[in-house]
Amino acid sequence: MAGGDPRAQLVSAIAACPCVPAFRPILARLITAGLWRDRFVVARAVAFCATSAVDPGALDLAGVLFRHADAPSAFAYNAMIRGHSAGPTPPEALRLFRRMLRRGLFPDRFAFPFLLRACARSEHSAGLGDGESYHALLLKHGFGTDLHVQTSLLHMYASLGHVDVARQVFEEMPTRSTVTWNSILTGHAKMSETPEEGLLLFGEMAWAKVEMNEHTLVAALLCCAASGSLLFGKCVHGFITRRRDGPWSVELGSSLLRMYVKCGGLDGGRKVFQTLPSRDVSAWTAMIGGLAEHGHGPEALRLFDRMLTVERLNPDSVTFTSVLHACSHSGLVEEGLKVFNEMAVVHGVEPRVEHYGAMVDLLGRAGRVEEARSLIESMPFAPNQVVWGALLNSCLAGGGDELLGRHHHVLTEGLEGGALFVEISNAYAKVGRWEEVGKVRTGMAERGVRKARGCSCVDVHGRMHRFLVGDTRDAMAMDVCGSLGGIIVAQEPGPFTSFTTSFTALDDVVDAM
Repeated sequence: MAGGDPRAQLVSAIAACPCVPAFRPILARLITAGLWRDRFVVARAVAFCATSAVDPGALDLAGVLFRHADAPSAFAYNAMIRGHSAGPTPPEALRLFRRMLRRGLFPDRFAFPFLLRACARSEHSAGLGDGESYHALLLKHGFGTDLHVQTSLLHMYASLGHVDVARQVFEEMPTRSTVTWNSILTGHAKMSETPEEGLLLFGEMAWAKVEMNEHTLVAALLCCAASGSLLFGKCVHGFITRRRDGPWSVELGSSLLRMYVKCGGLDGGRKVFQTLPSRDVSAWTAMIGGLAEHGHGPEALRLFDRMLTVERLNPDSVTFTSVLHACSHSGLVEEGLKVFNEMAVVHGVEPRVEHYGAMVDLLGRAGRVEEARSLIESMPFAPNQVVWGALLNSCLAGGGDELLGRHHHVLTEGLEGGALFVEISNAYAKVGRWEEVGKVRTGMAERGVRKARGCSCVDVHGRMHRFLVGDTRDAMAMDVCGSLGGIIVAQEPGPFTSFTTSFTALDDVVDAM
């Protein structure tokens, strides 16, 4: 760096710097040249460090440079916001933006995508509140028609569970990129109420010949898995086979495998698993989880053993959740205890609340309710609704009245979900303990707990229909109720009822929909 303008030389060196370790001599030169407070040079140094995804300490180094700069520029603020939006502390990006506004620096269109990403990665209530504020601000500054800003806005709303708002943003966009379509597809897949809408969008995307990438296909498979439609899943599988040449990536293969096992096509999942050119931990976990869901516990354990001994892969937290569920659903108590005890000692994976929940369920199904209660008391963190629900089911399965009474206090103290309160209430009602029924119902009212309505789904000619209790919005709702009423009237009393007429009538209803 001898001779010439040191500012220009430092800026050129920073631009050509390949990695953070190579930046340290440049930083030393920056300090010795007395330019460590120069707004222009420091802004480039901050941008380099803040956007480095390789060195975990680079963002901290960027923070040090940023704090010591004299009146950081908008460019430096944007770089720090970008770094924190993708780093471990997304709320810091929002605080930096507020500080930027207080200093009279106005954002440009490059700032908002990072801000919206930080909102999407923040806690739901805080992220949504800030996101709505930034939505209004970007409209005020005239960035509402920018494609990148709109896509980030859509992704933010979808990530925070407001797919209806995300869909509105999507419909109002004058132009849409592949990333935009992928974001709305993924949003529908993650919302249990609207995965079928995602499949319809995928069909529109194919019809319009929009360019698709691997993320598009993965999102479509997520929608199939969430909707439970094996027919649509097979259609997407065929679409992938026709459109893609060469071997599938691990992510795409694992997504296809998960779709089959989630939709009840275990044999199809097995075939996909066997034909994958490469299988990582997620693929093995998906196959083990599918076997667990279908009650093939011994086969799941054999596959887990093969993963450890033959493939020599290190299982992660999700793998152990699947293995413990396999043991629970198949009554493999000793095997489950062995896997649970070896998690931290042998594999270095600390048990989390979902693992404790699976173990409580395993012990409860085996009638070892006291052991399940002791396990809950030994947990290093507070149990959640899954754990309390497993204990409740253990009490009900183990004879109900006496066990339920013995564990009544701890159950009702730990519950928040309406469904579990109703189960306890119904259990007491079965044995005629009406005083306890009243207490449980009163507790629900005092806490403002309401049971979420259950729903039923049926696949009719490739279209998934969802029915809610008391929901009359469907155009065929009254016809369905009338046909079901006719079935009830036509049934013969007595222990031997002919189901032929019932099924024929139901088929007529289904065909009419």
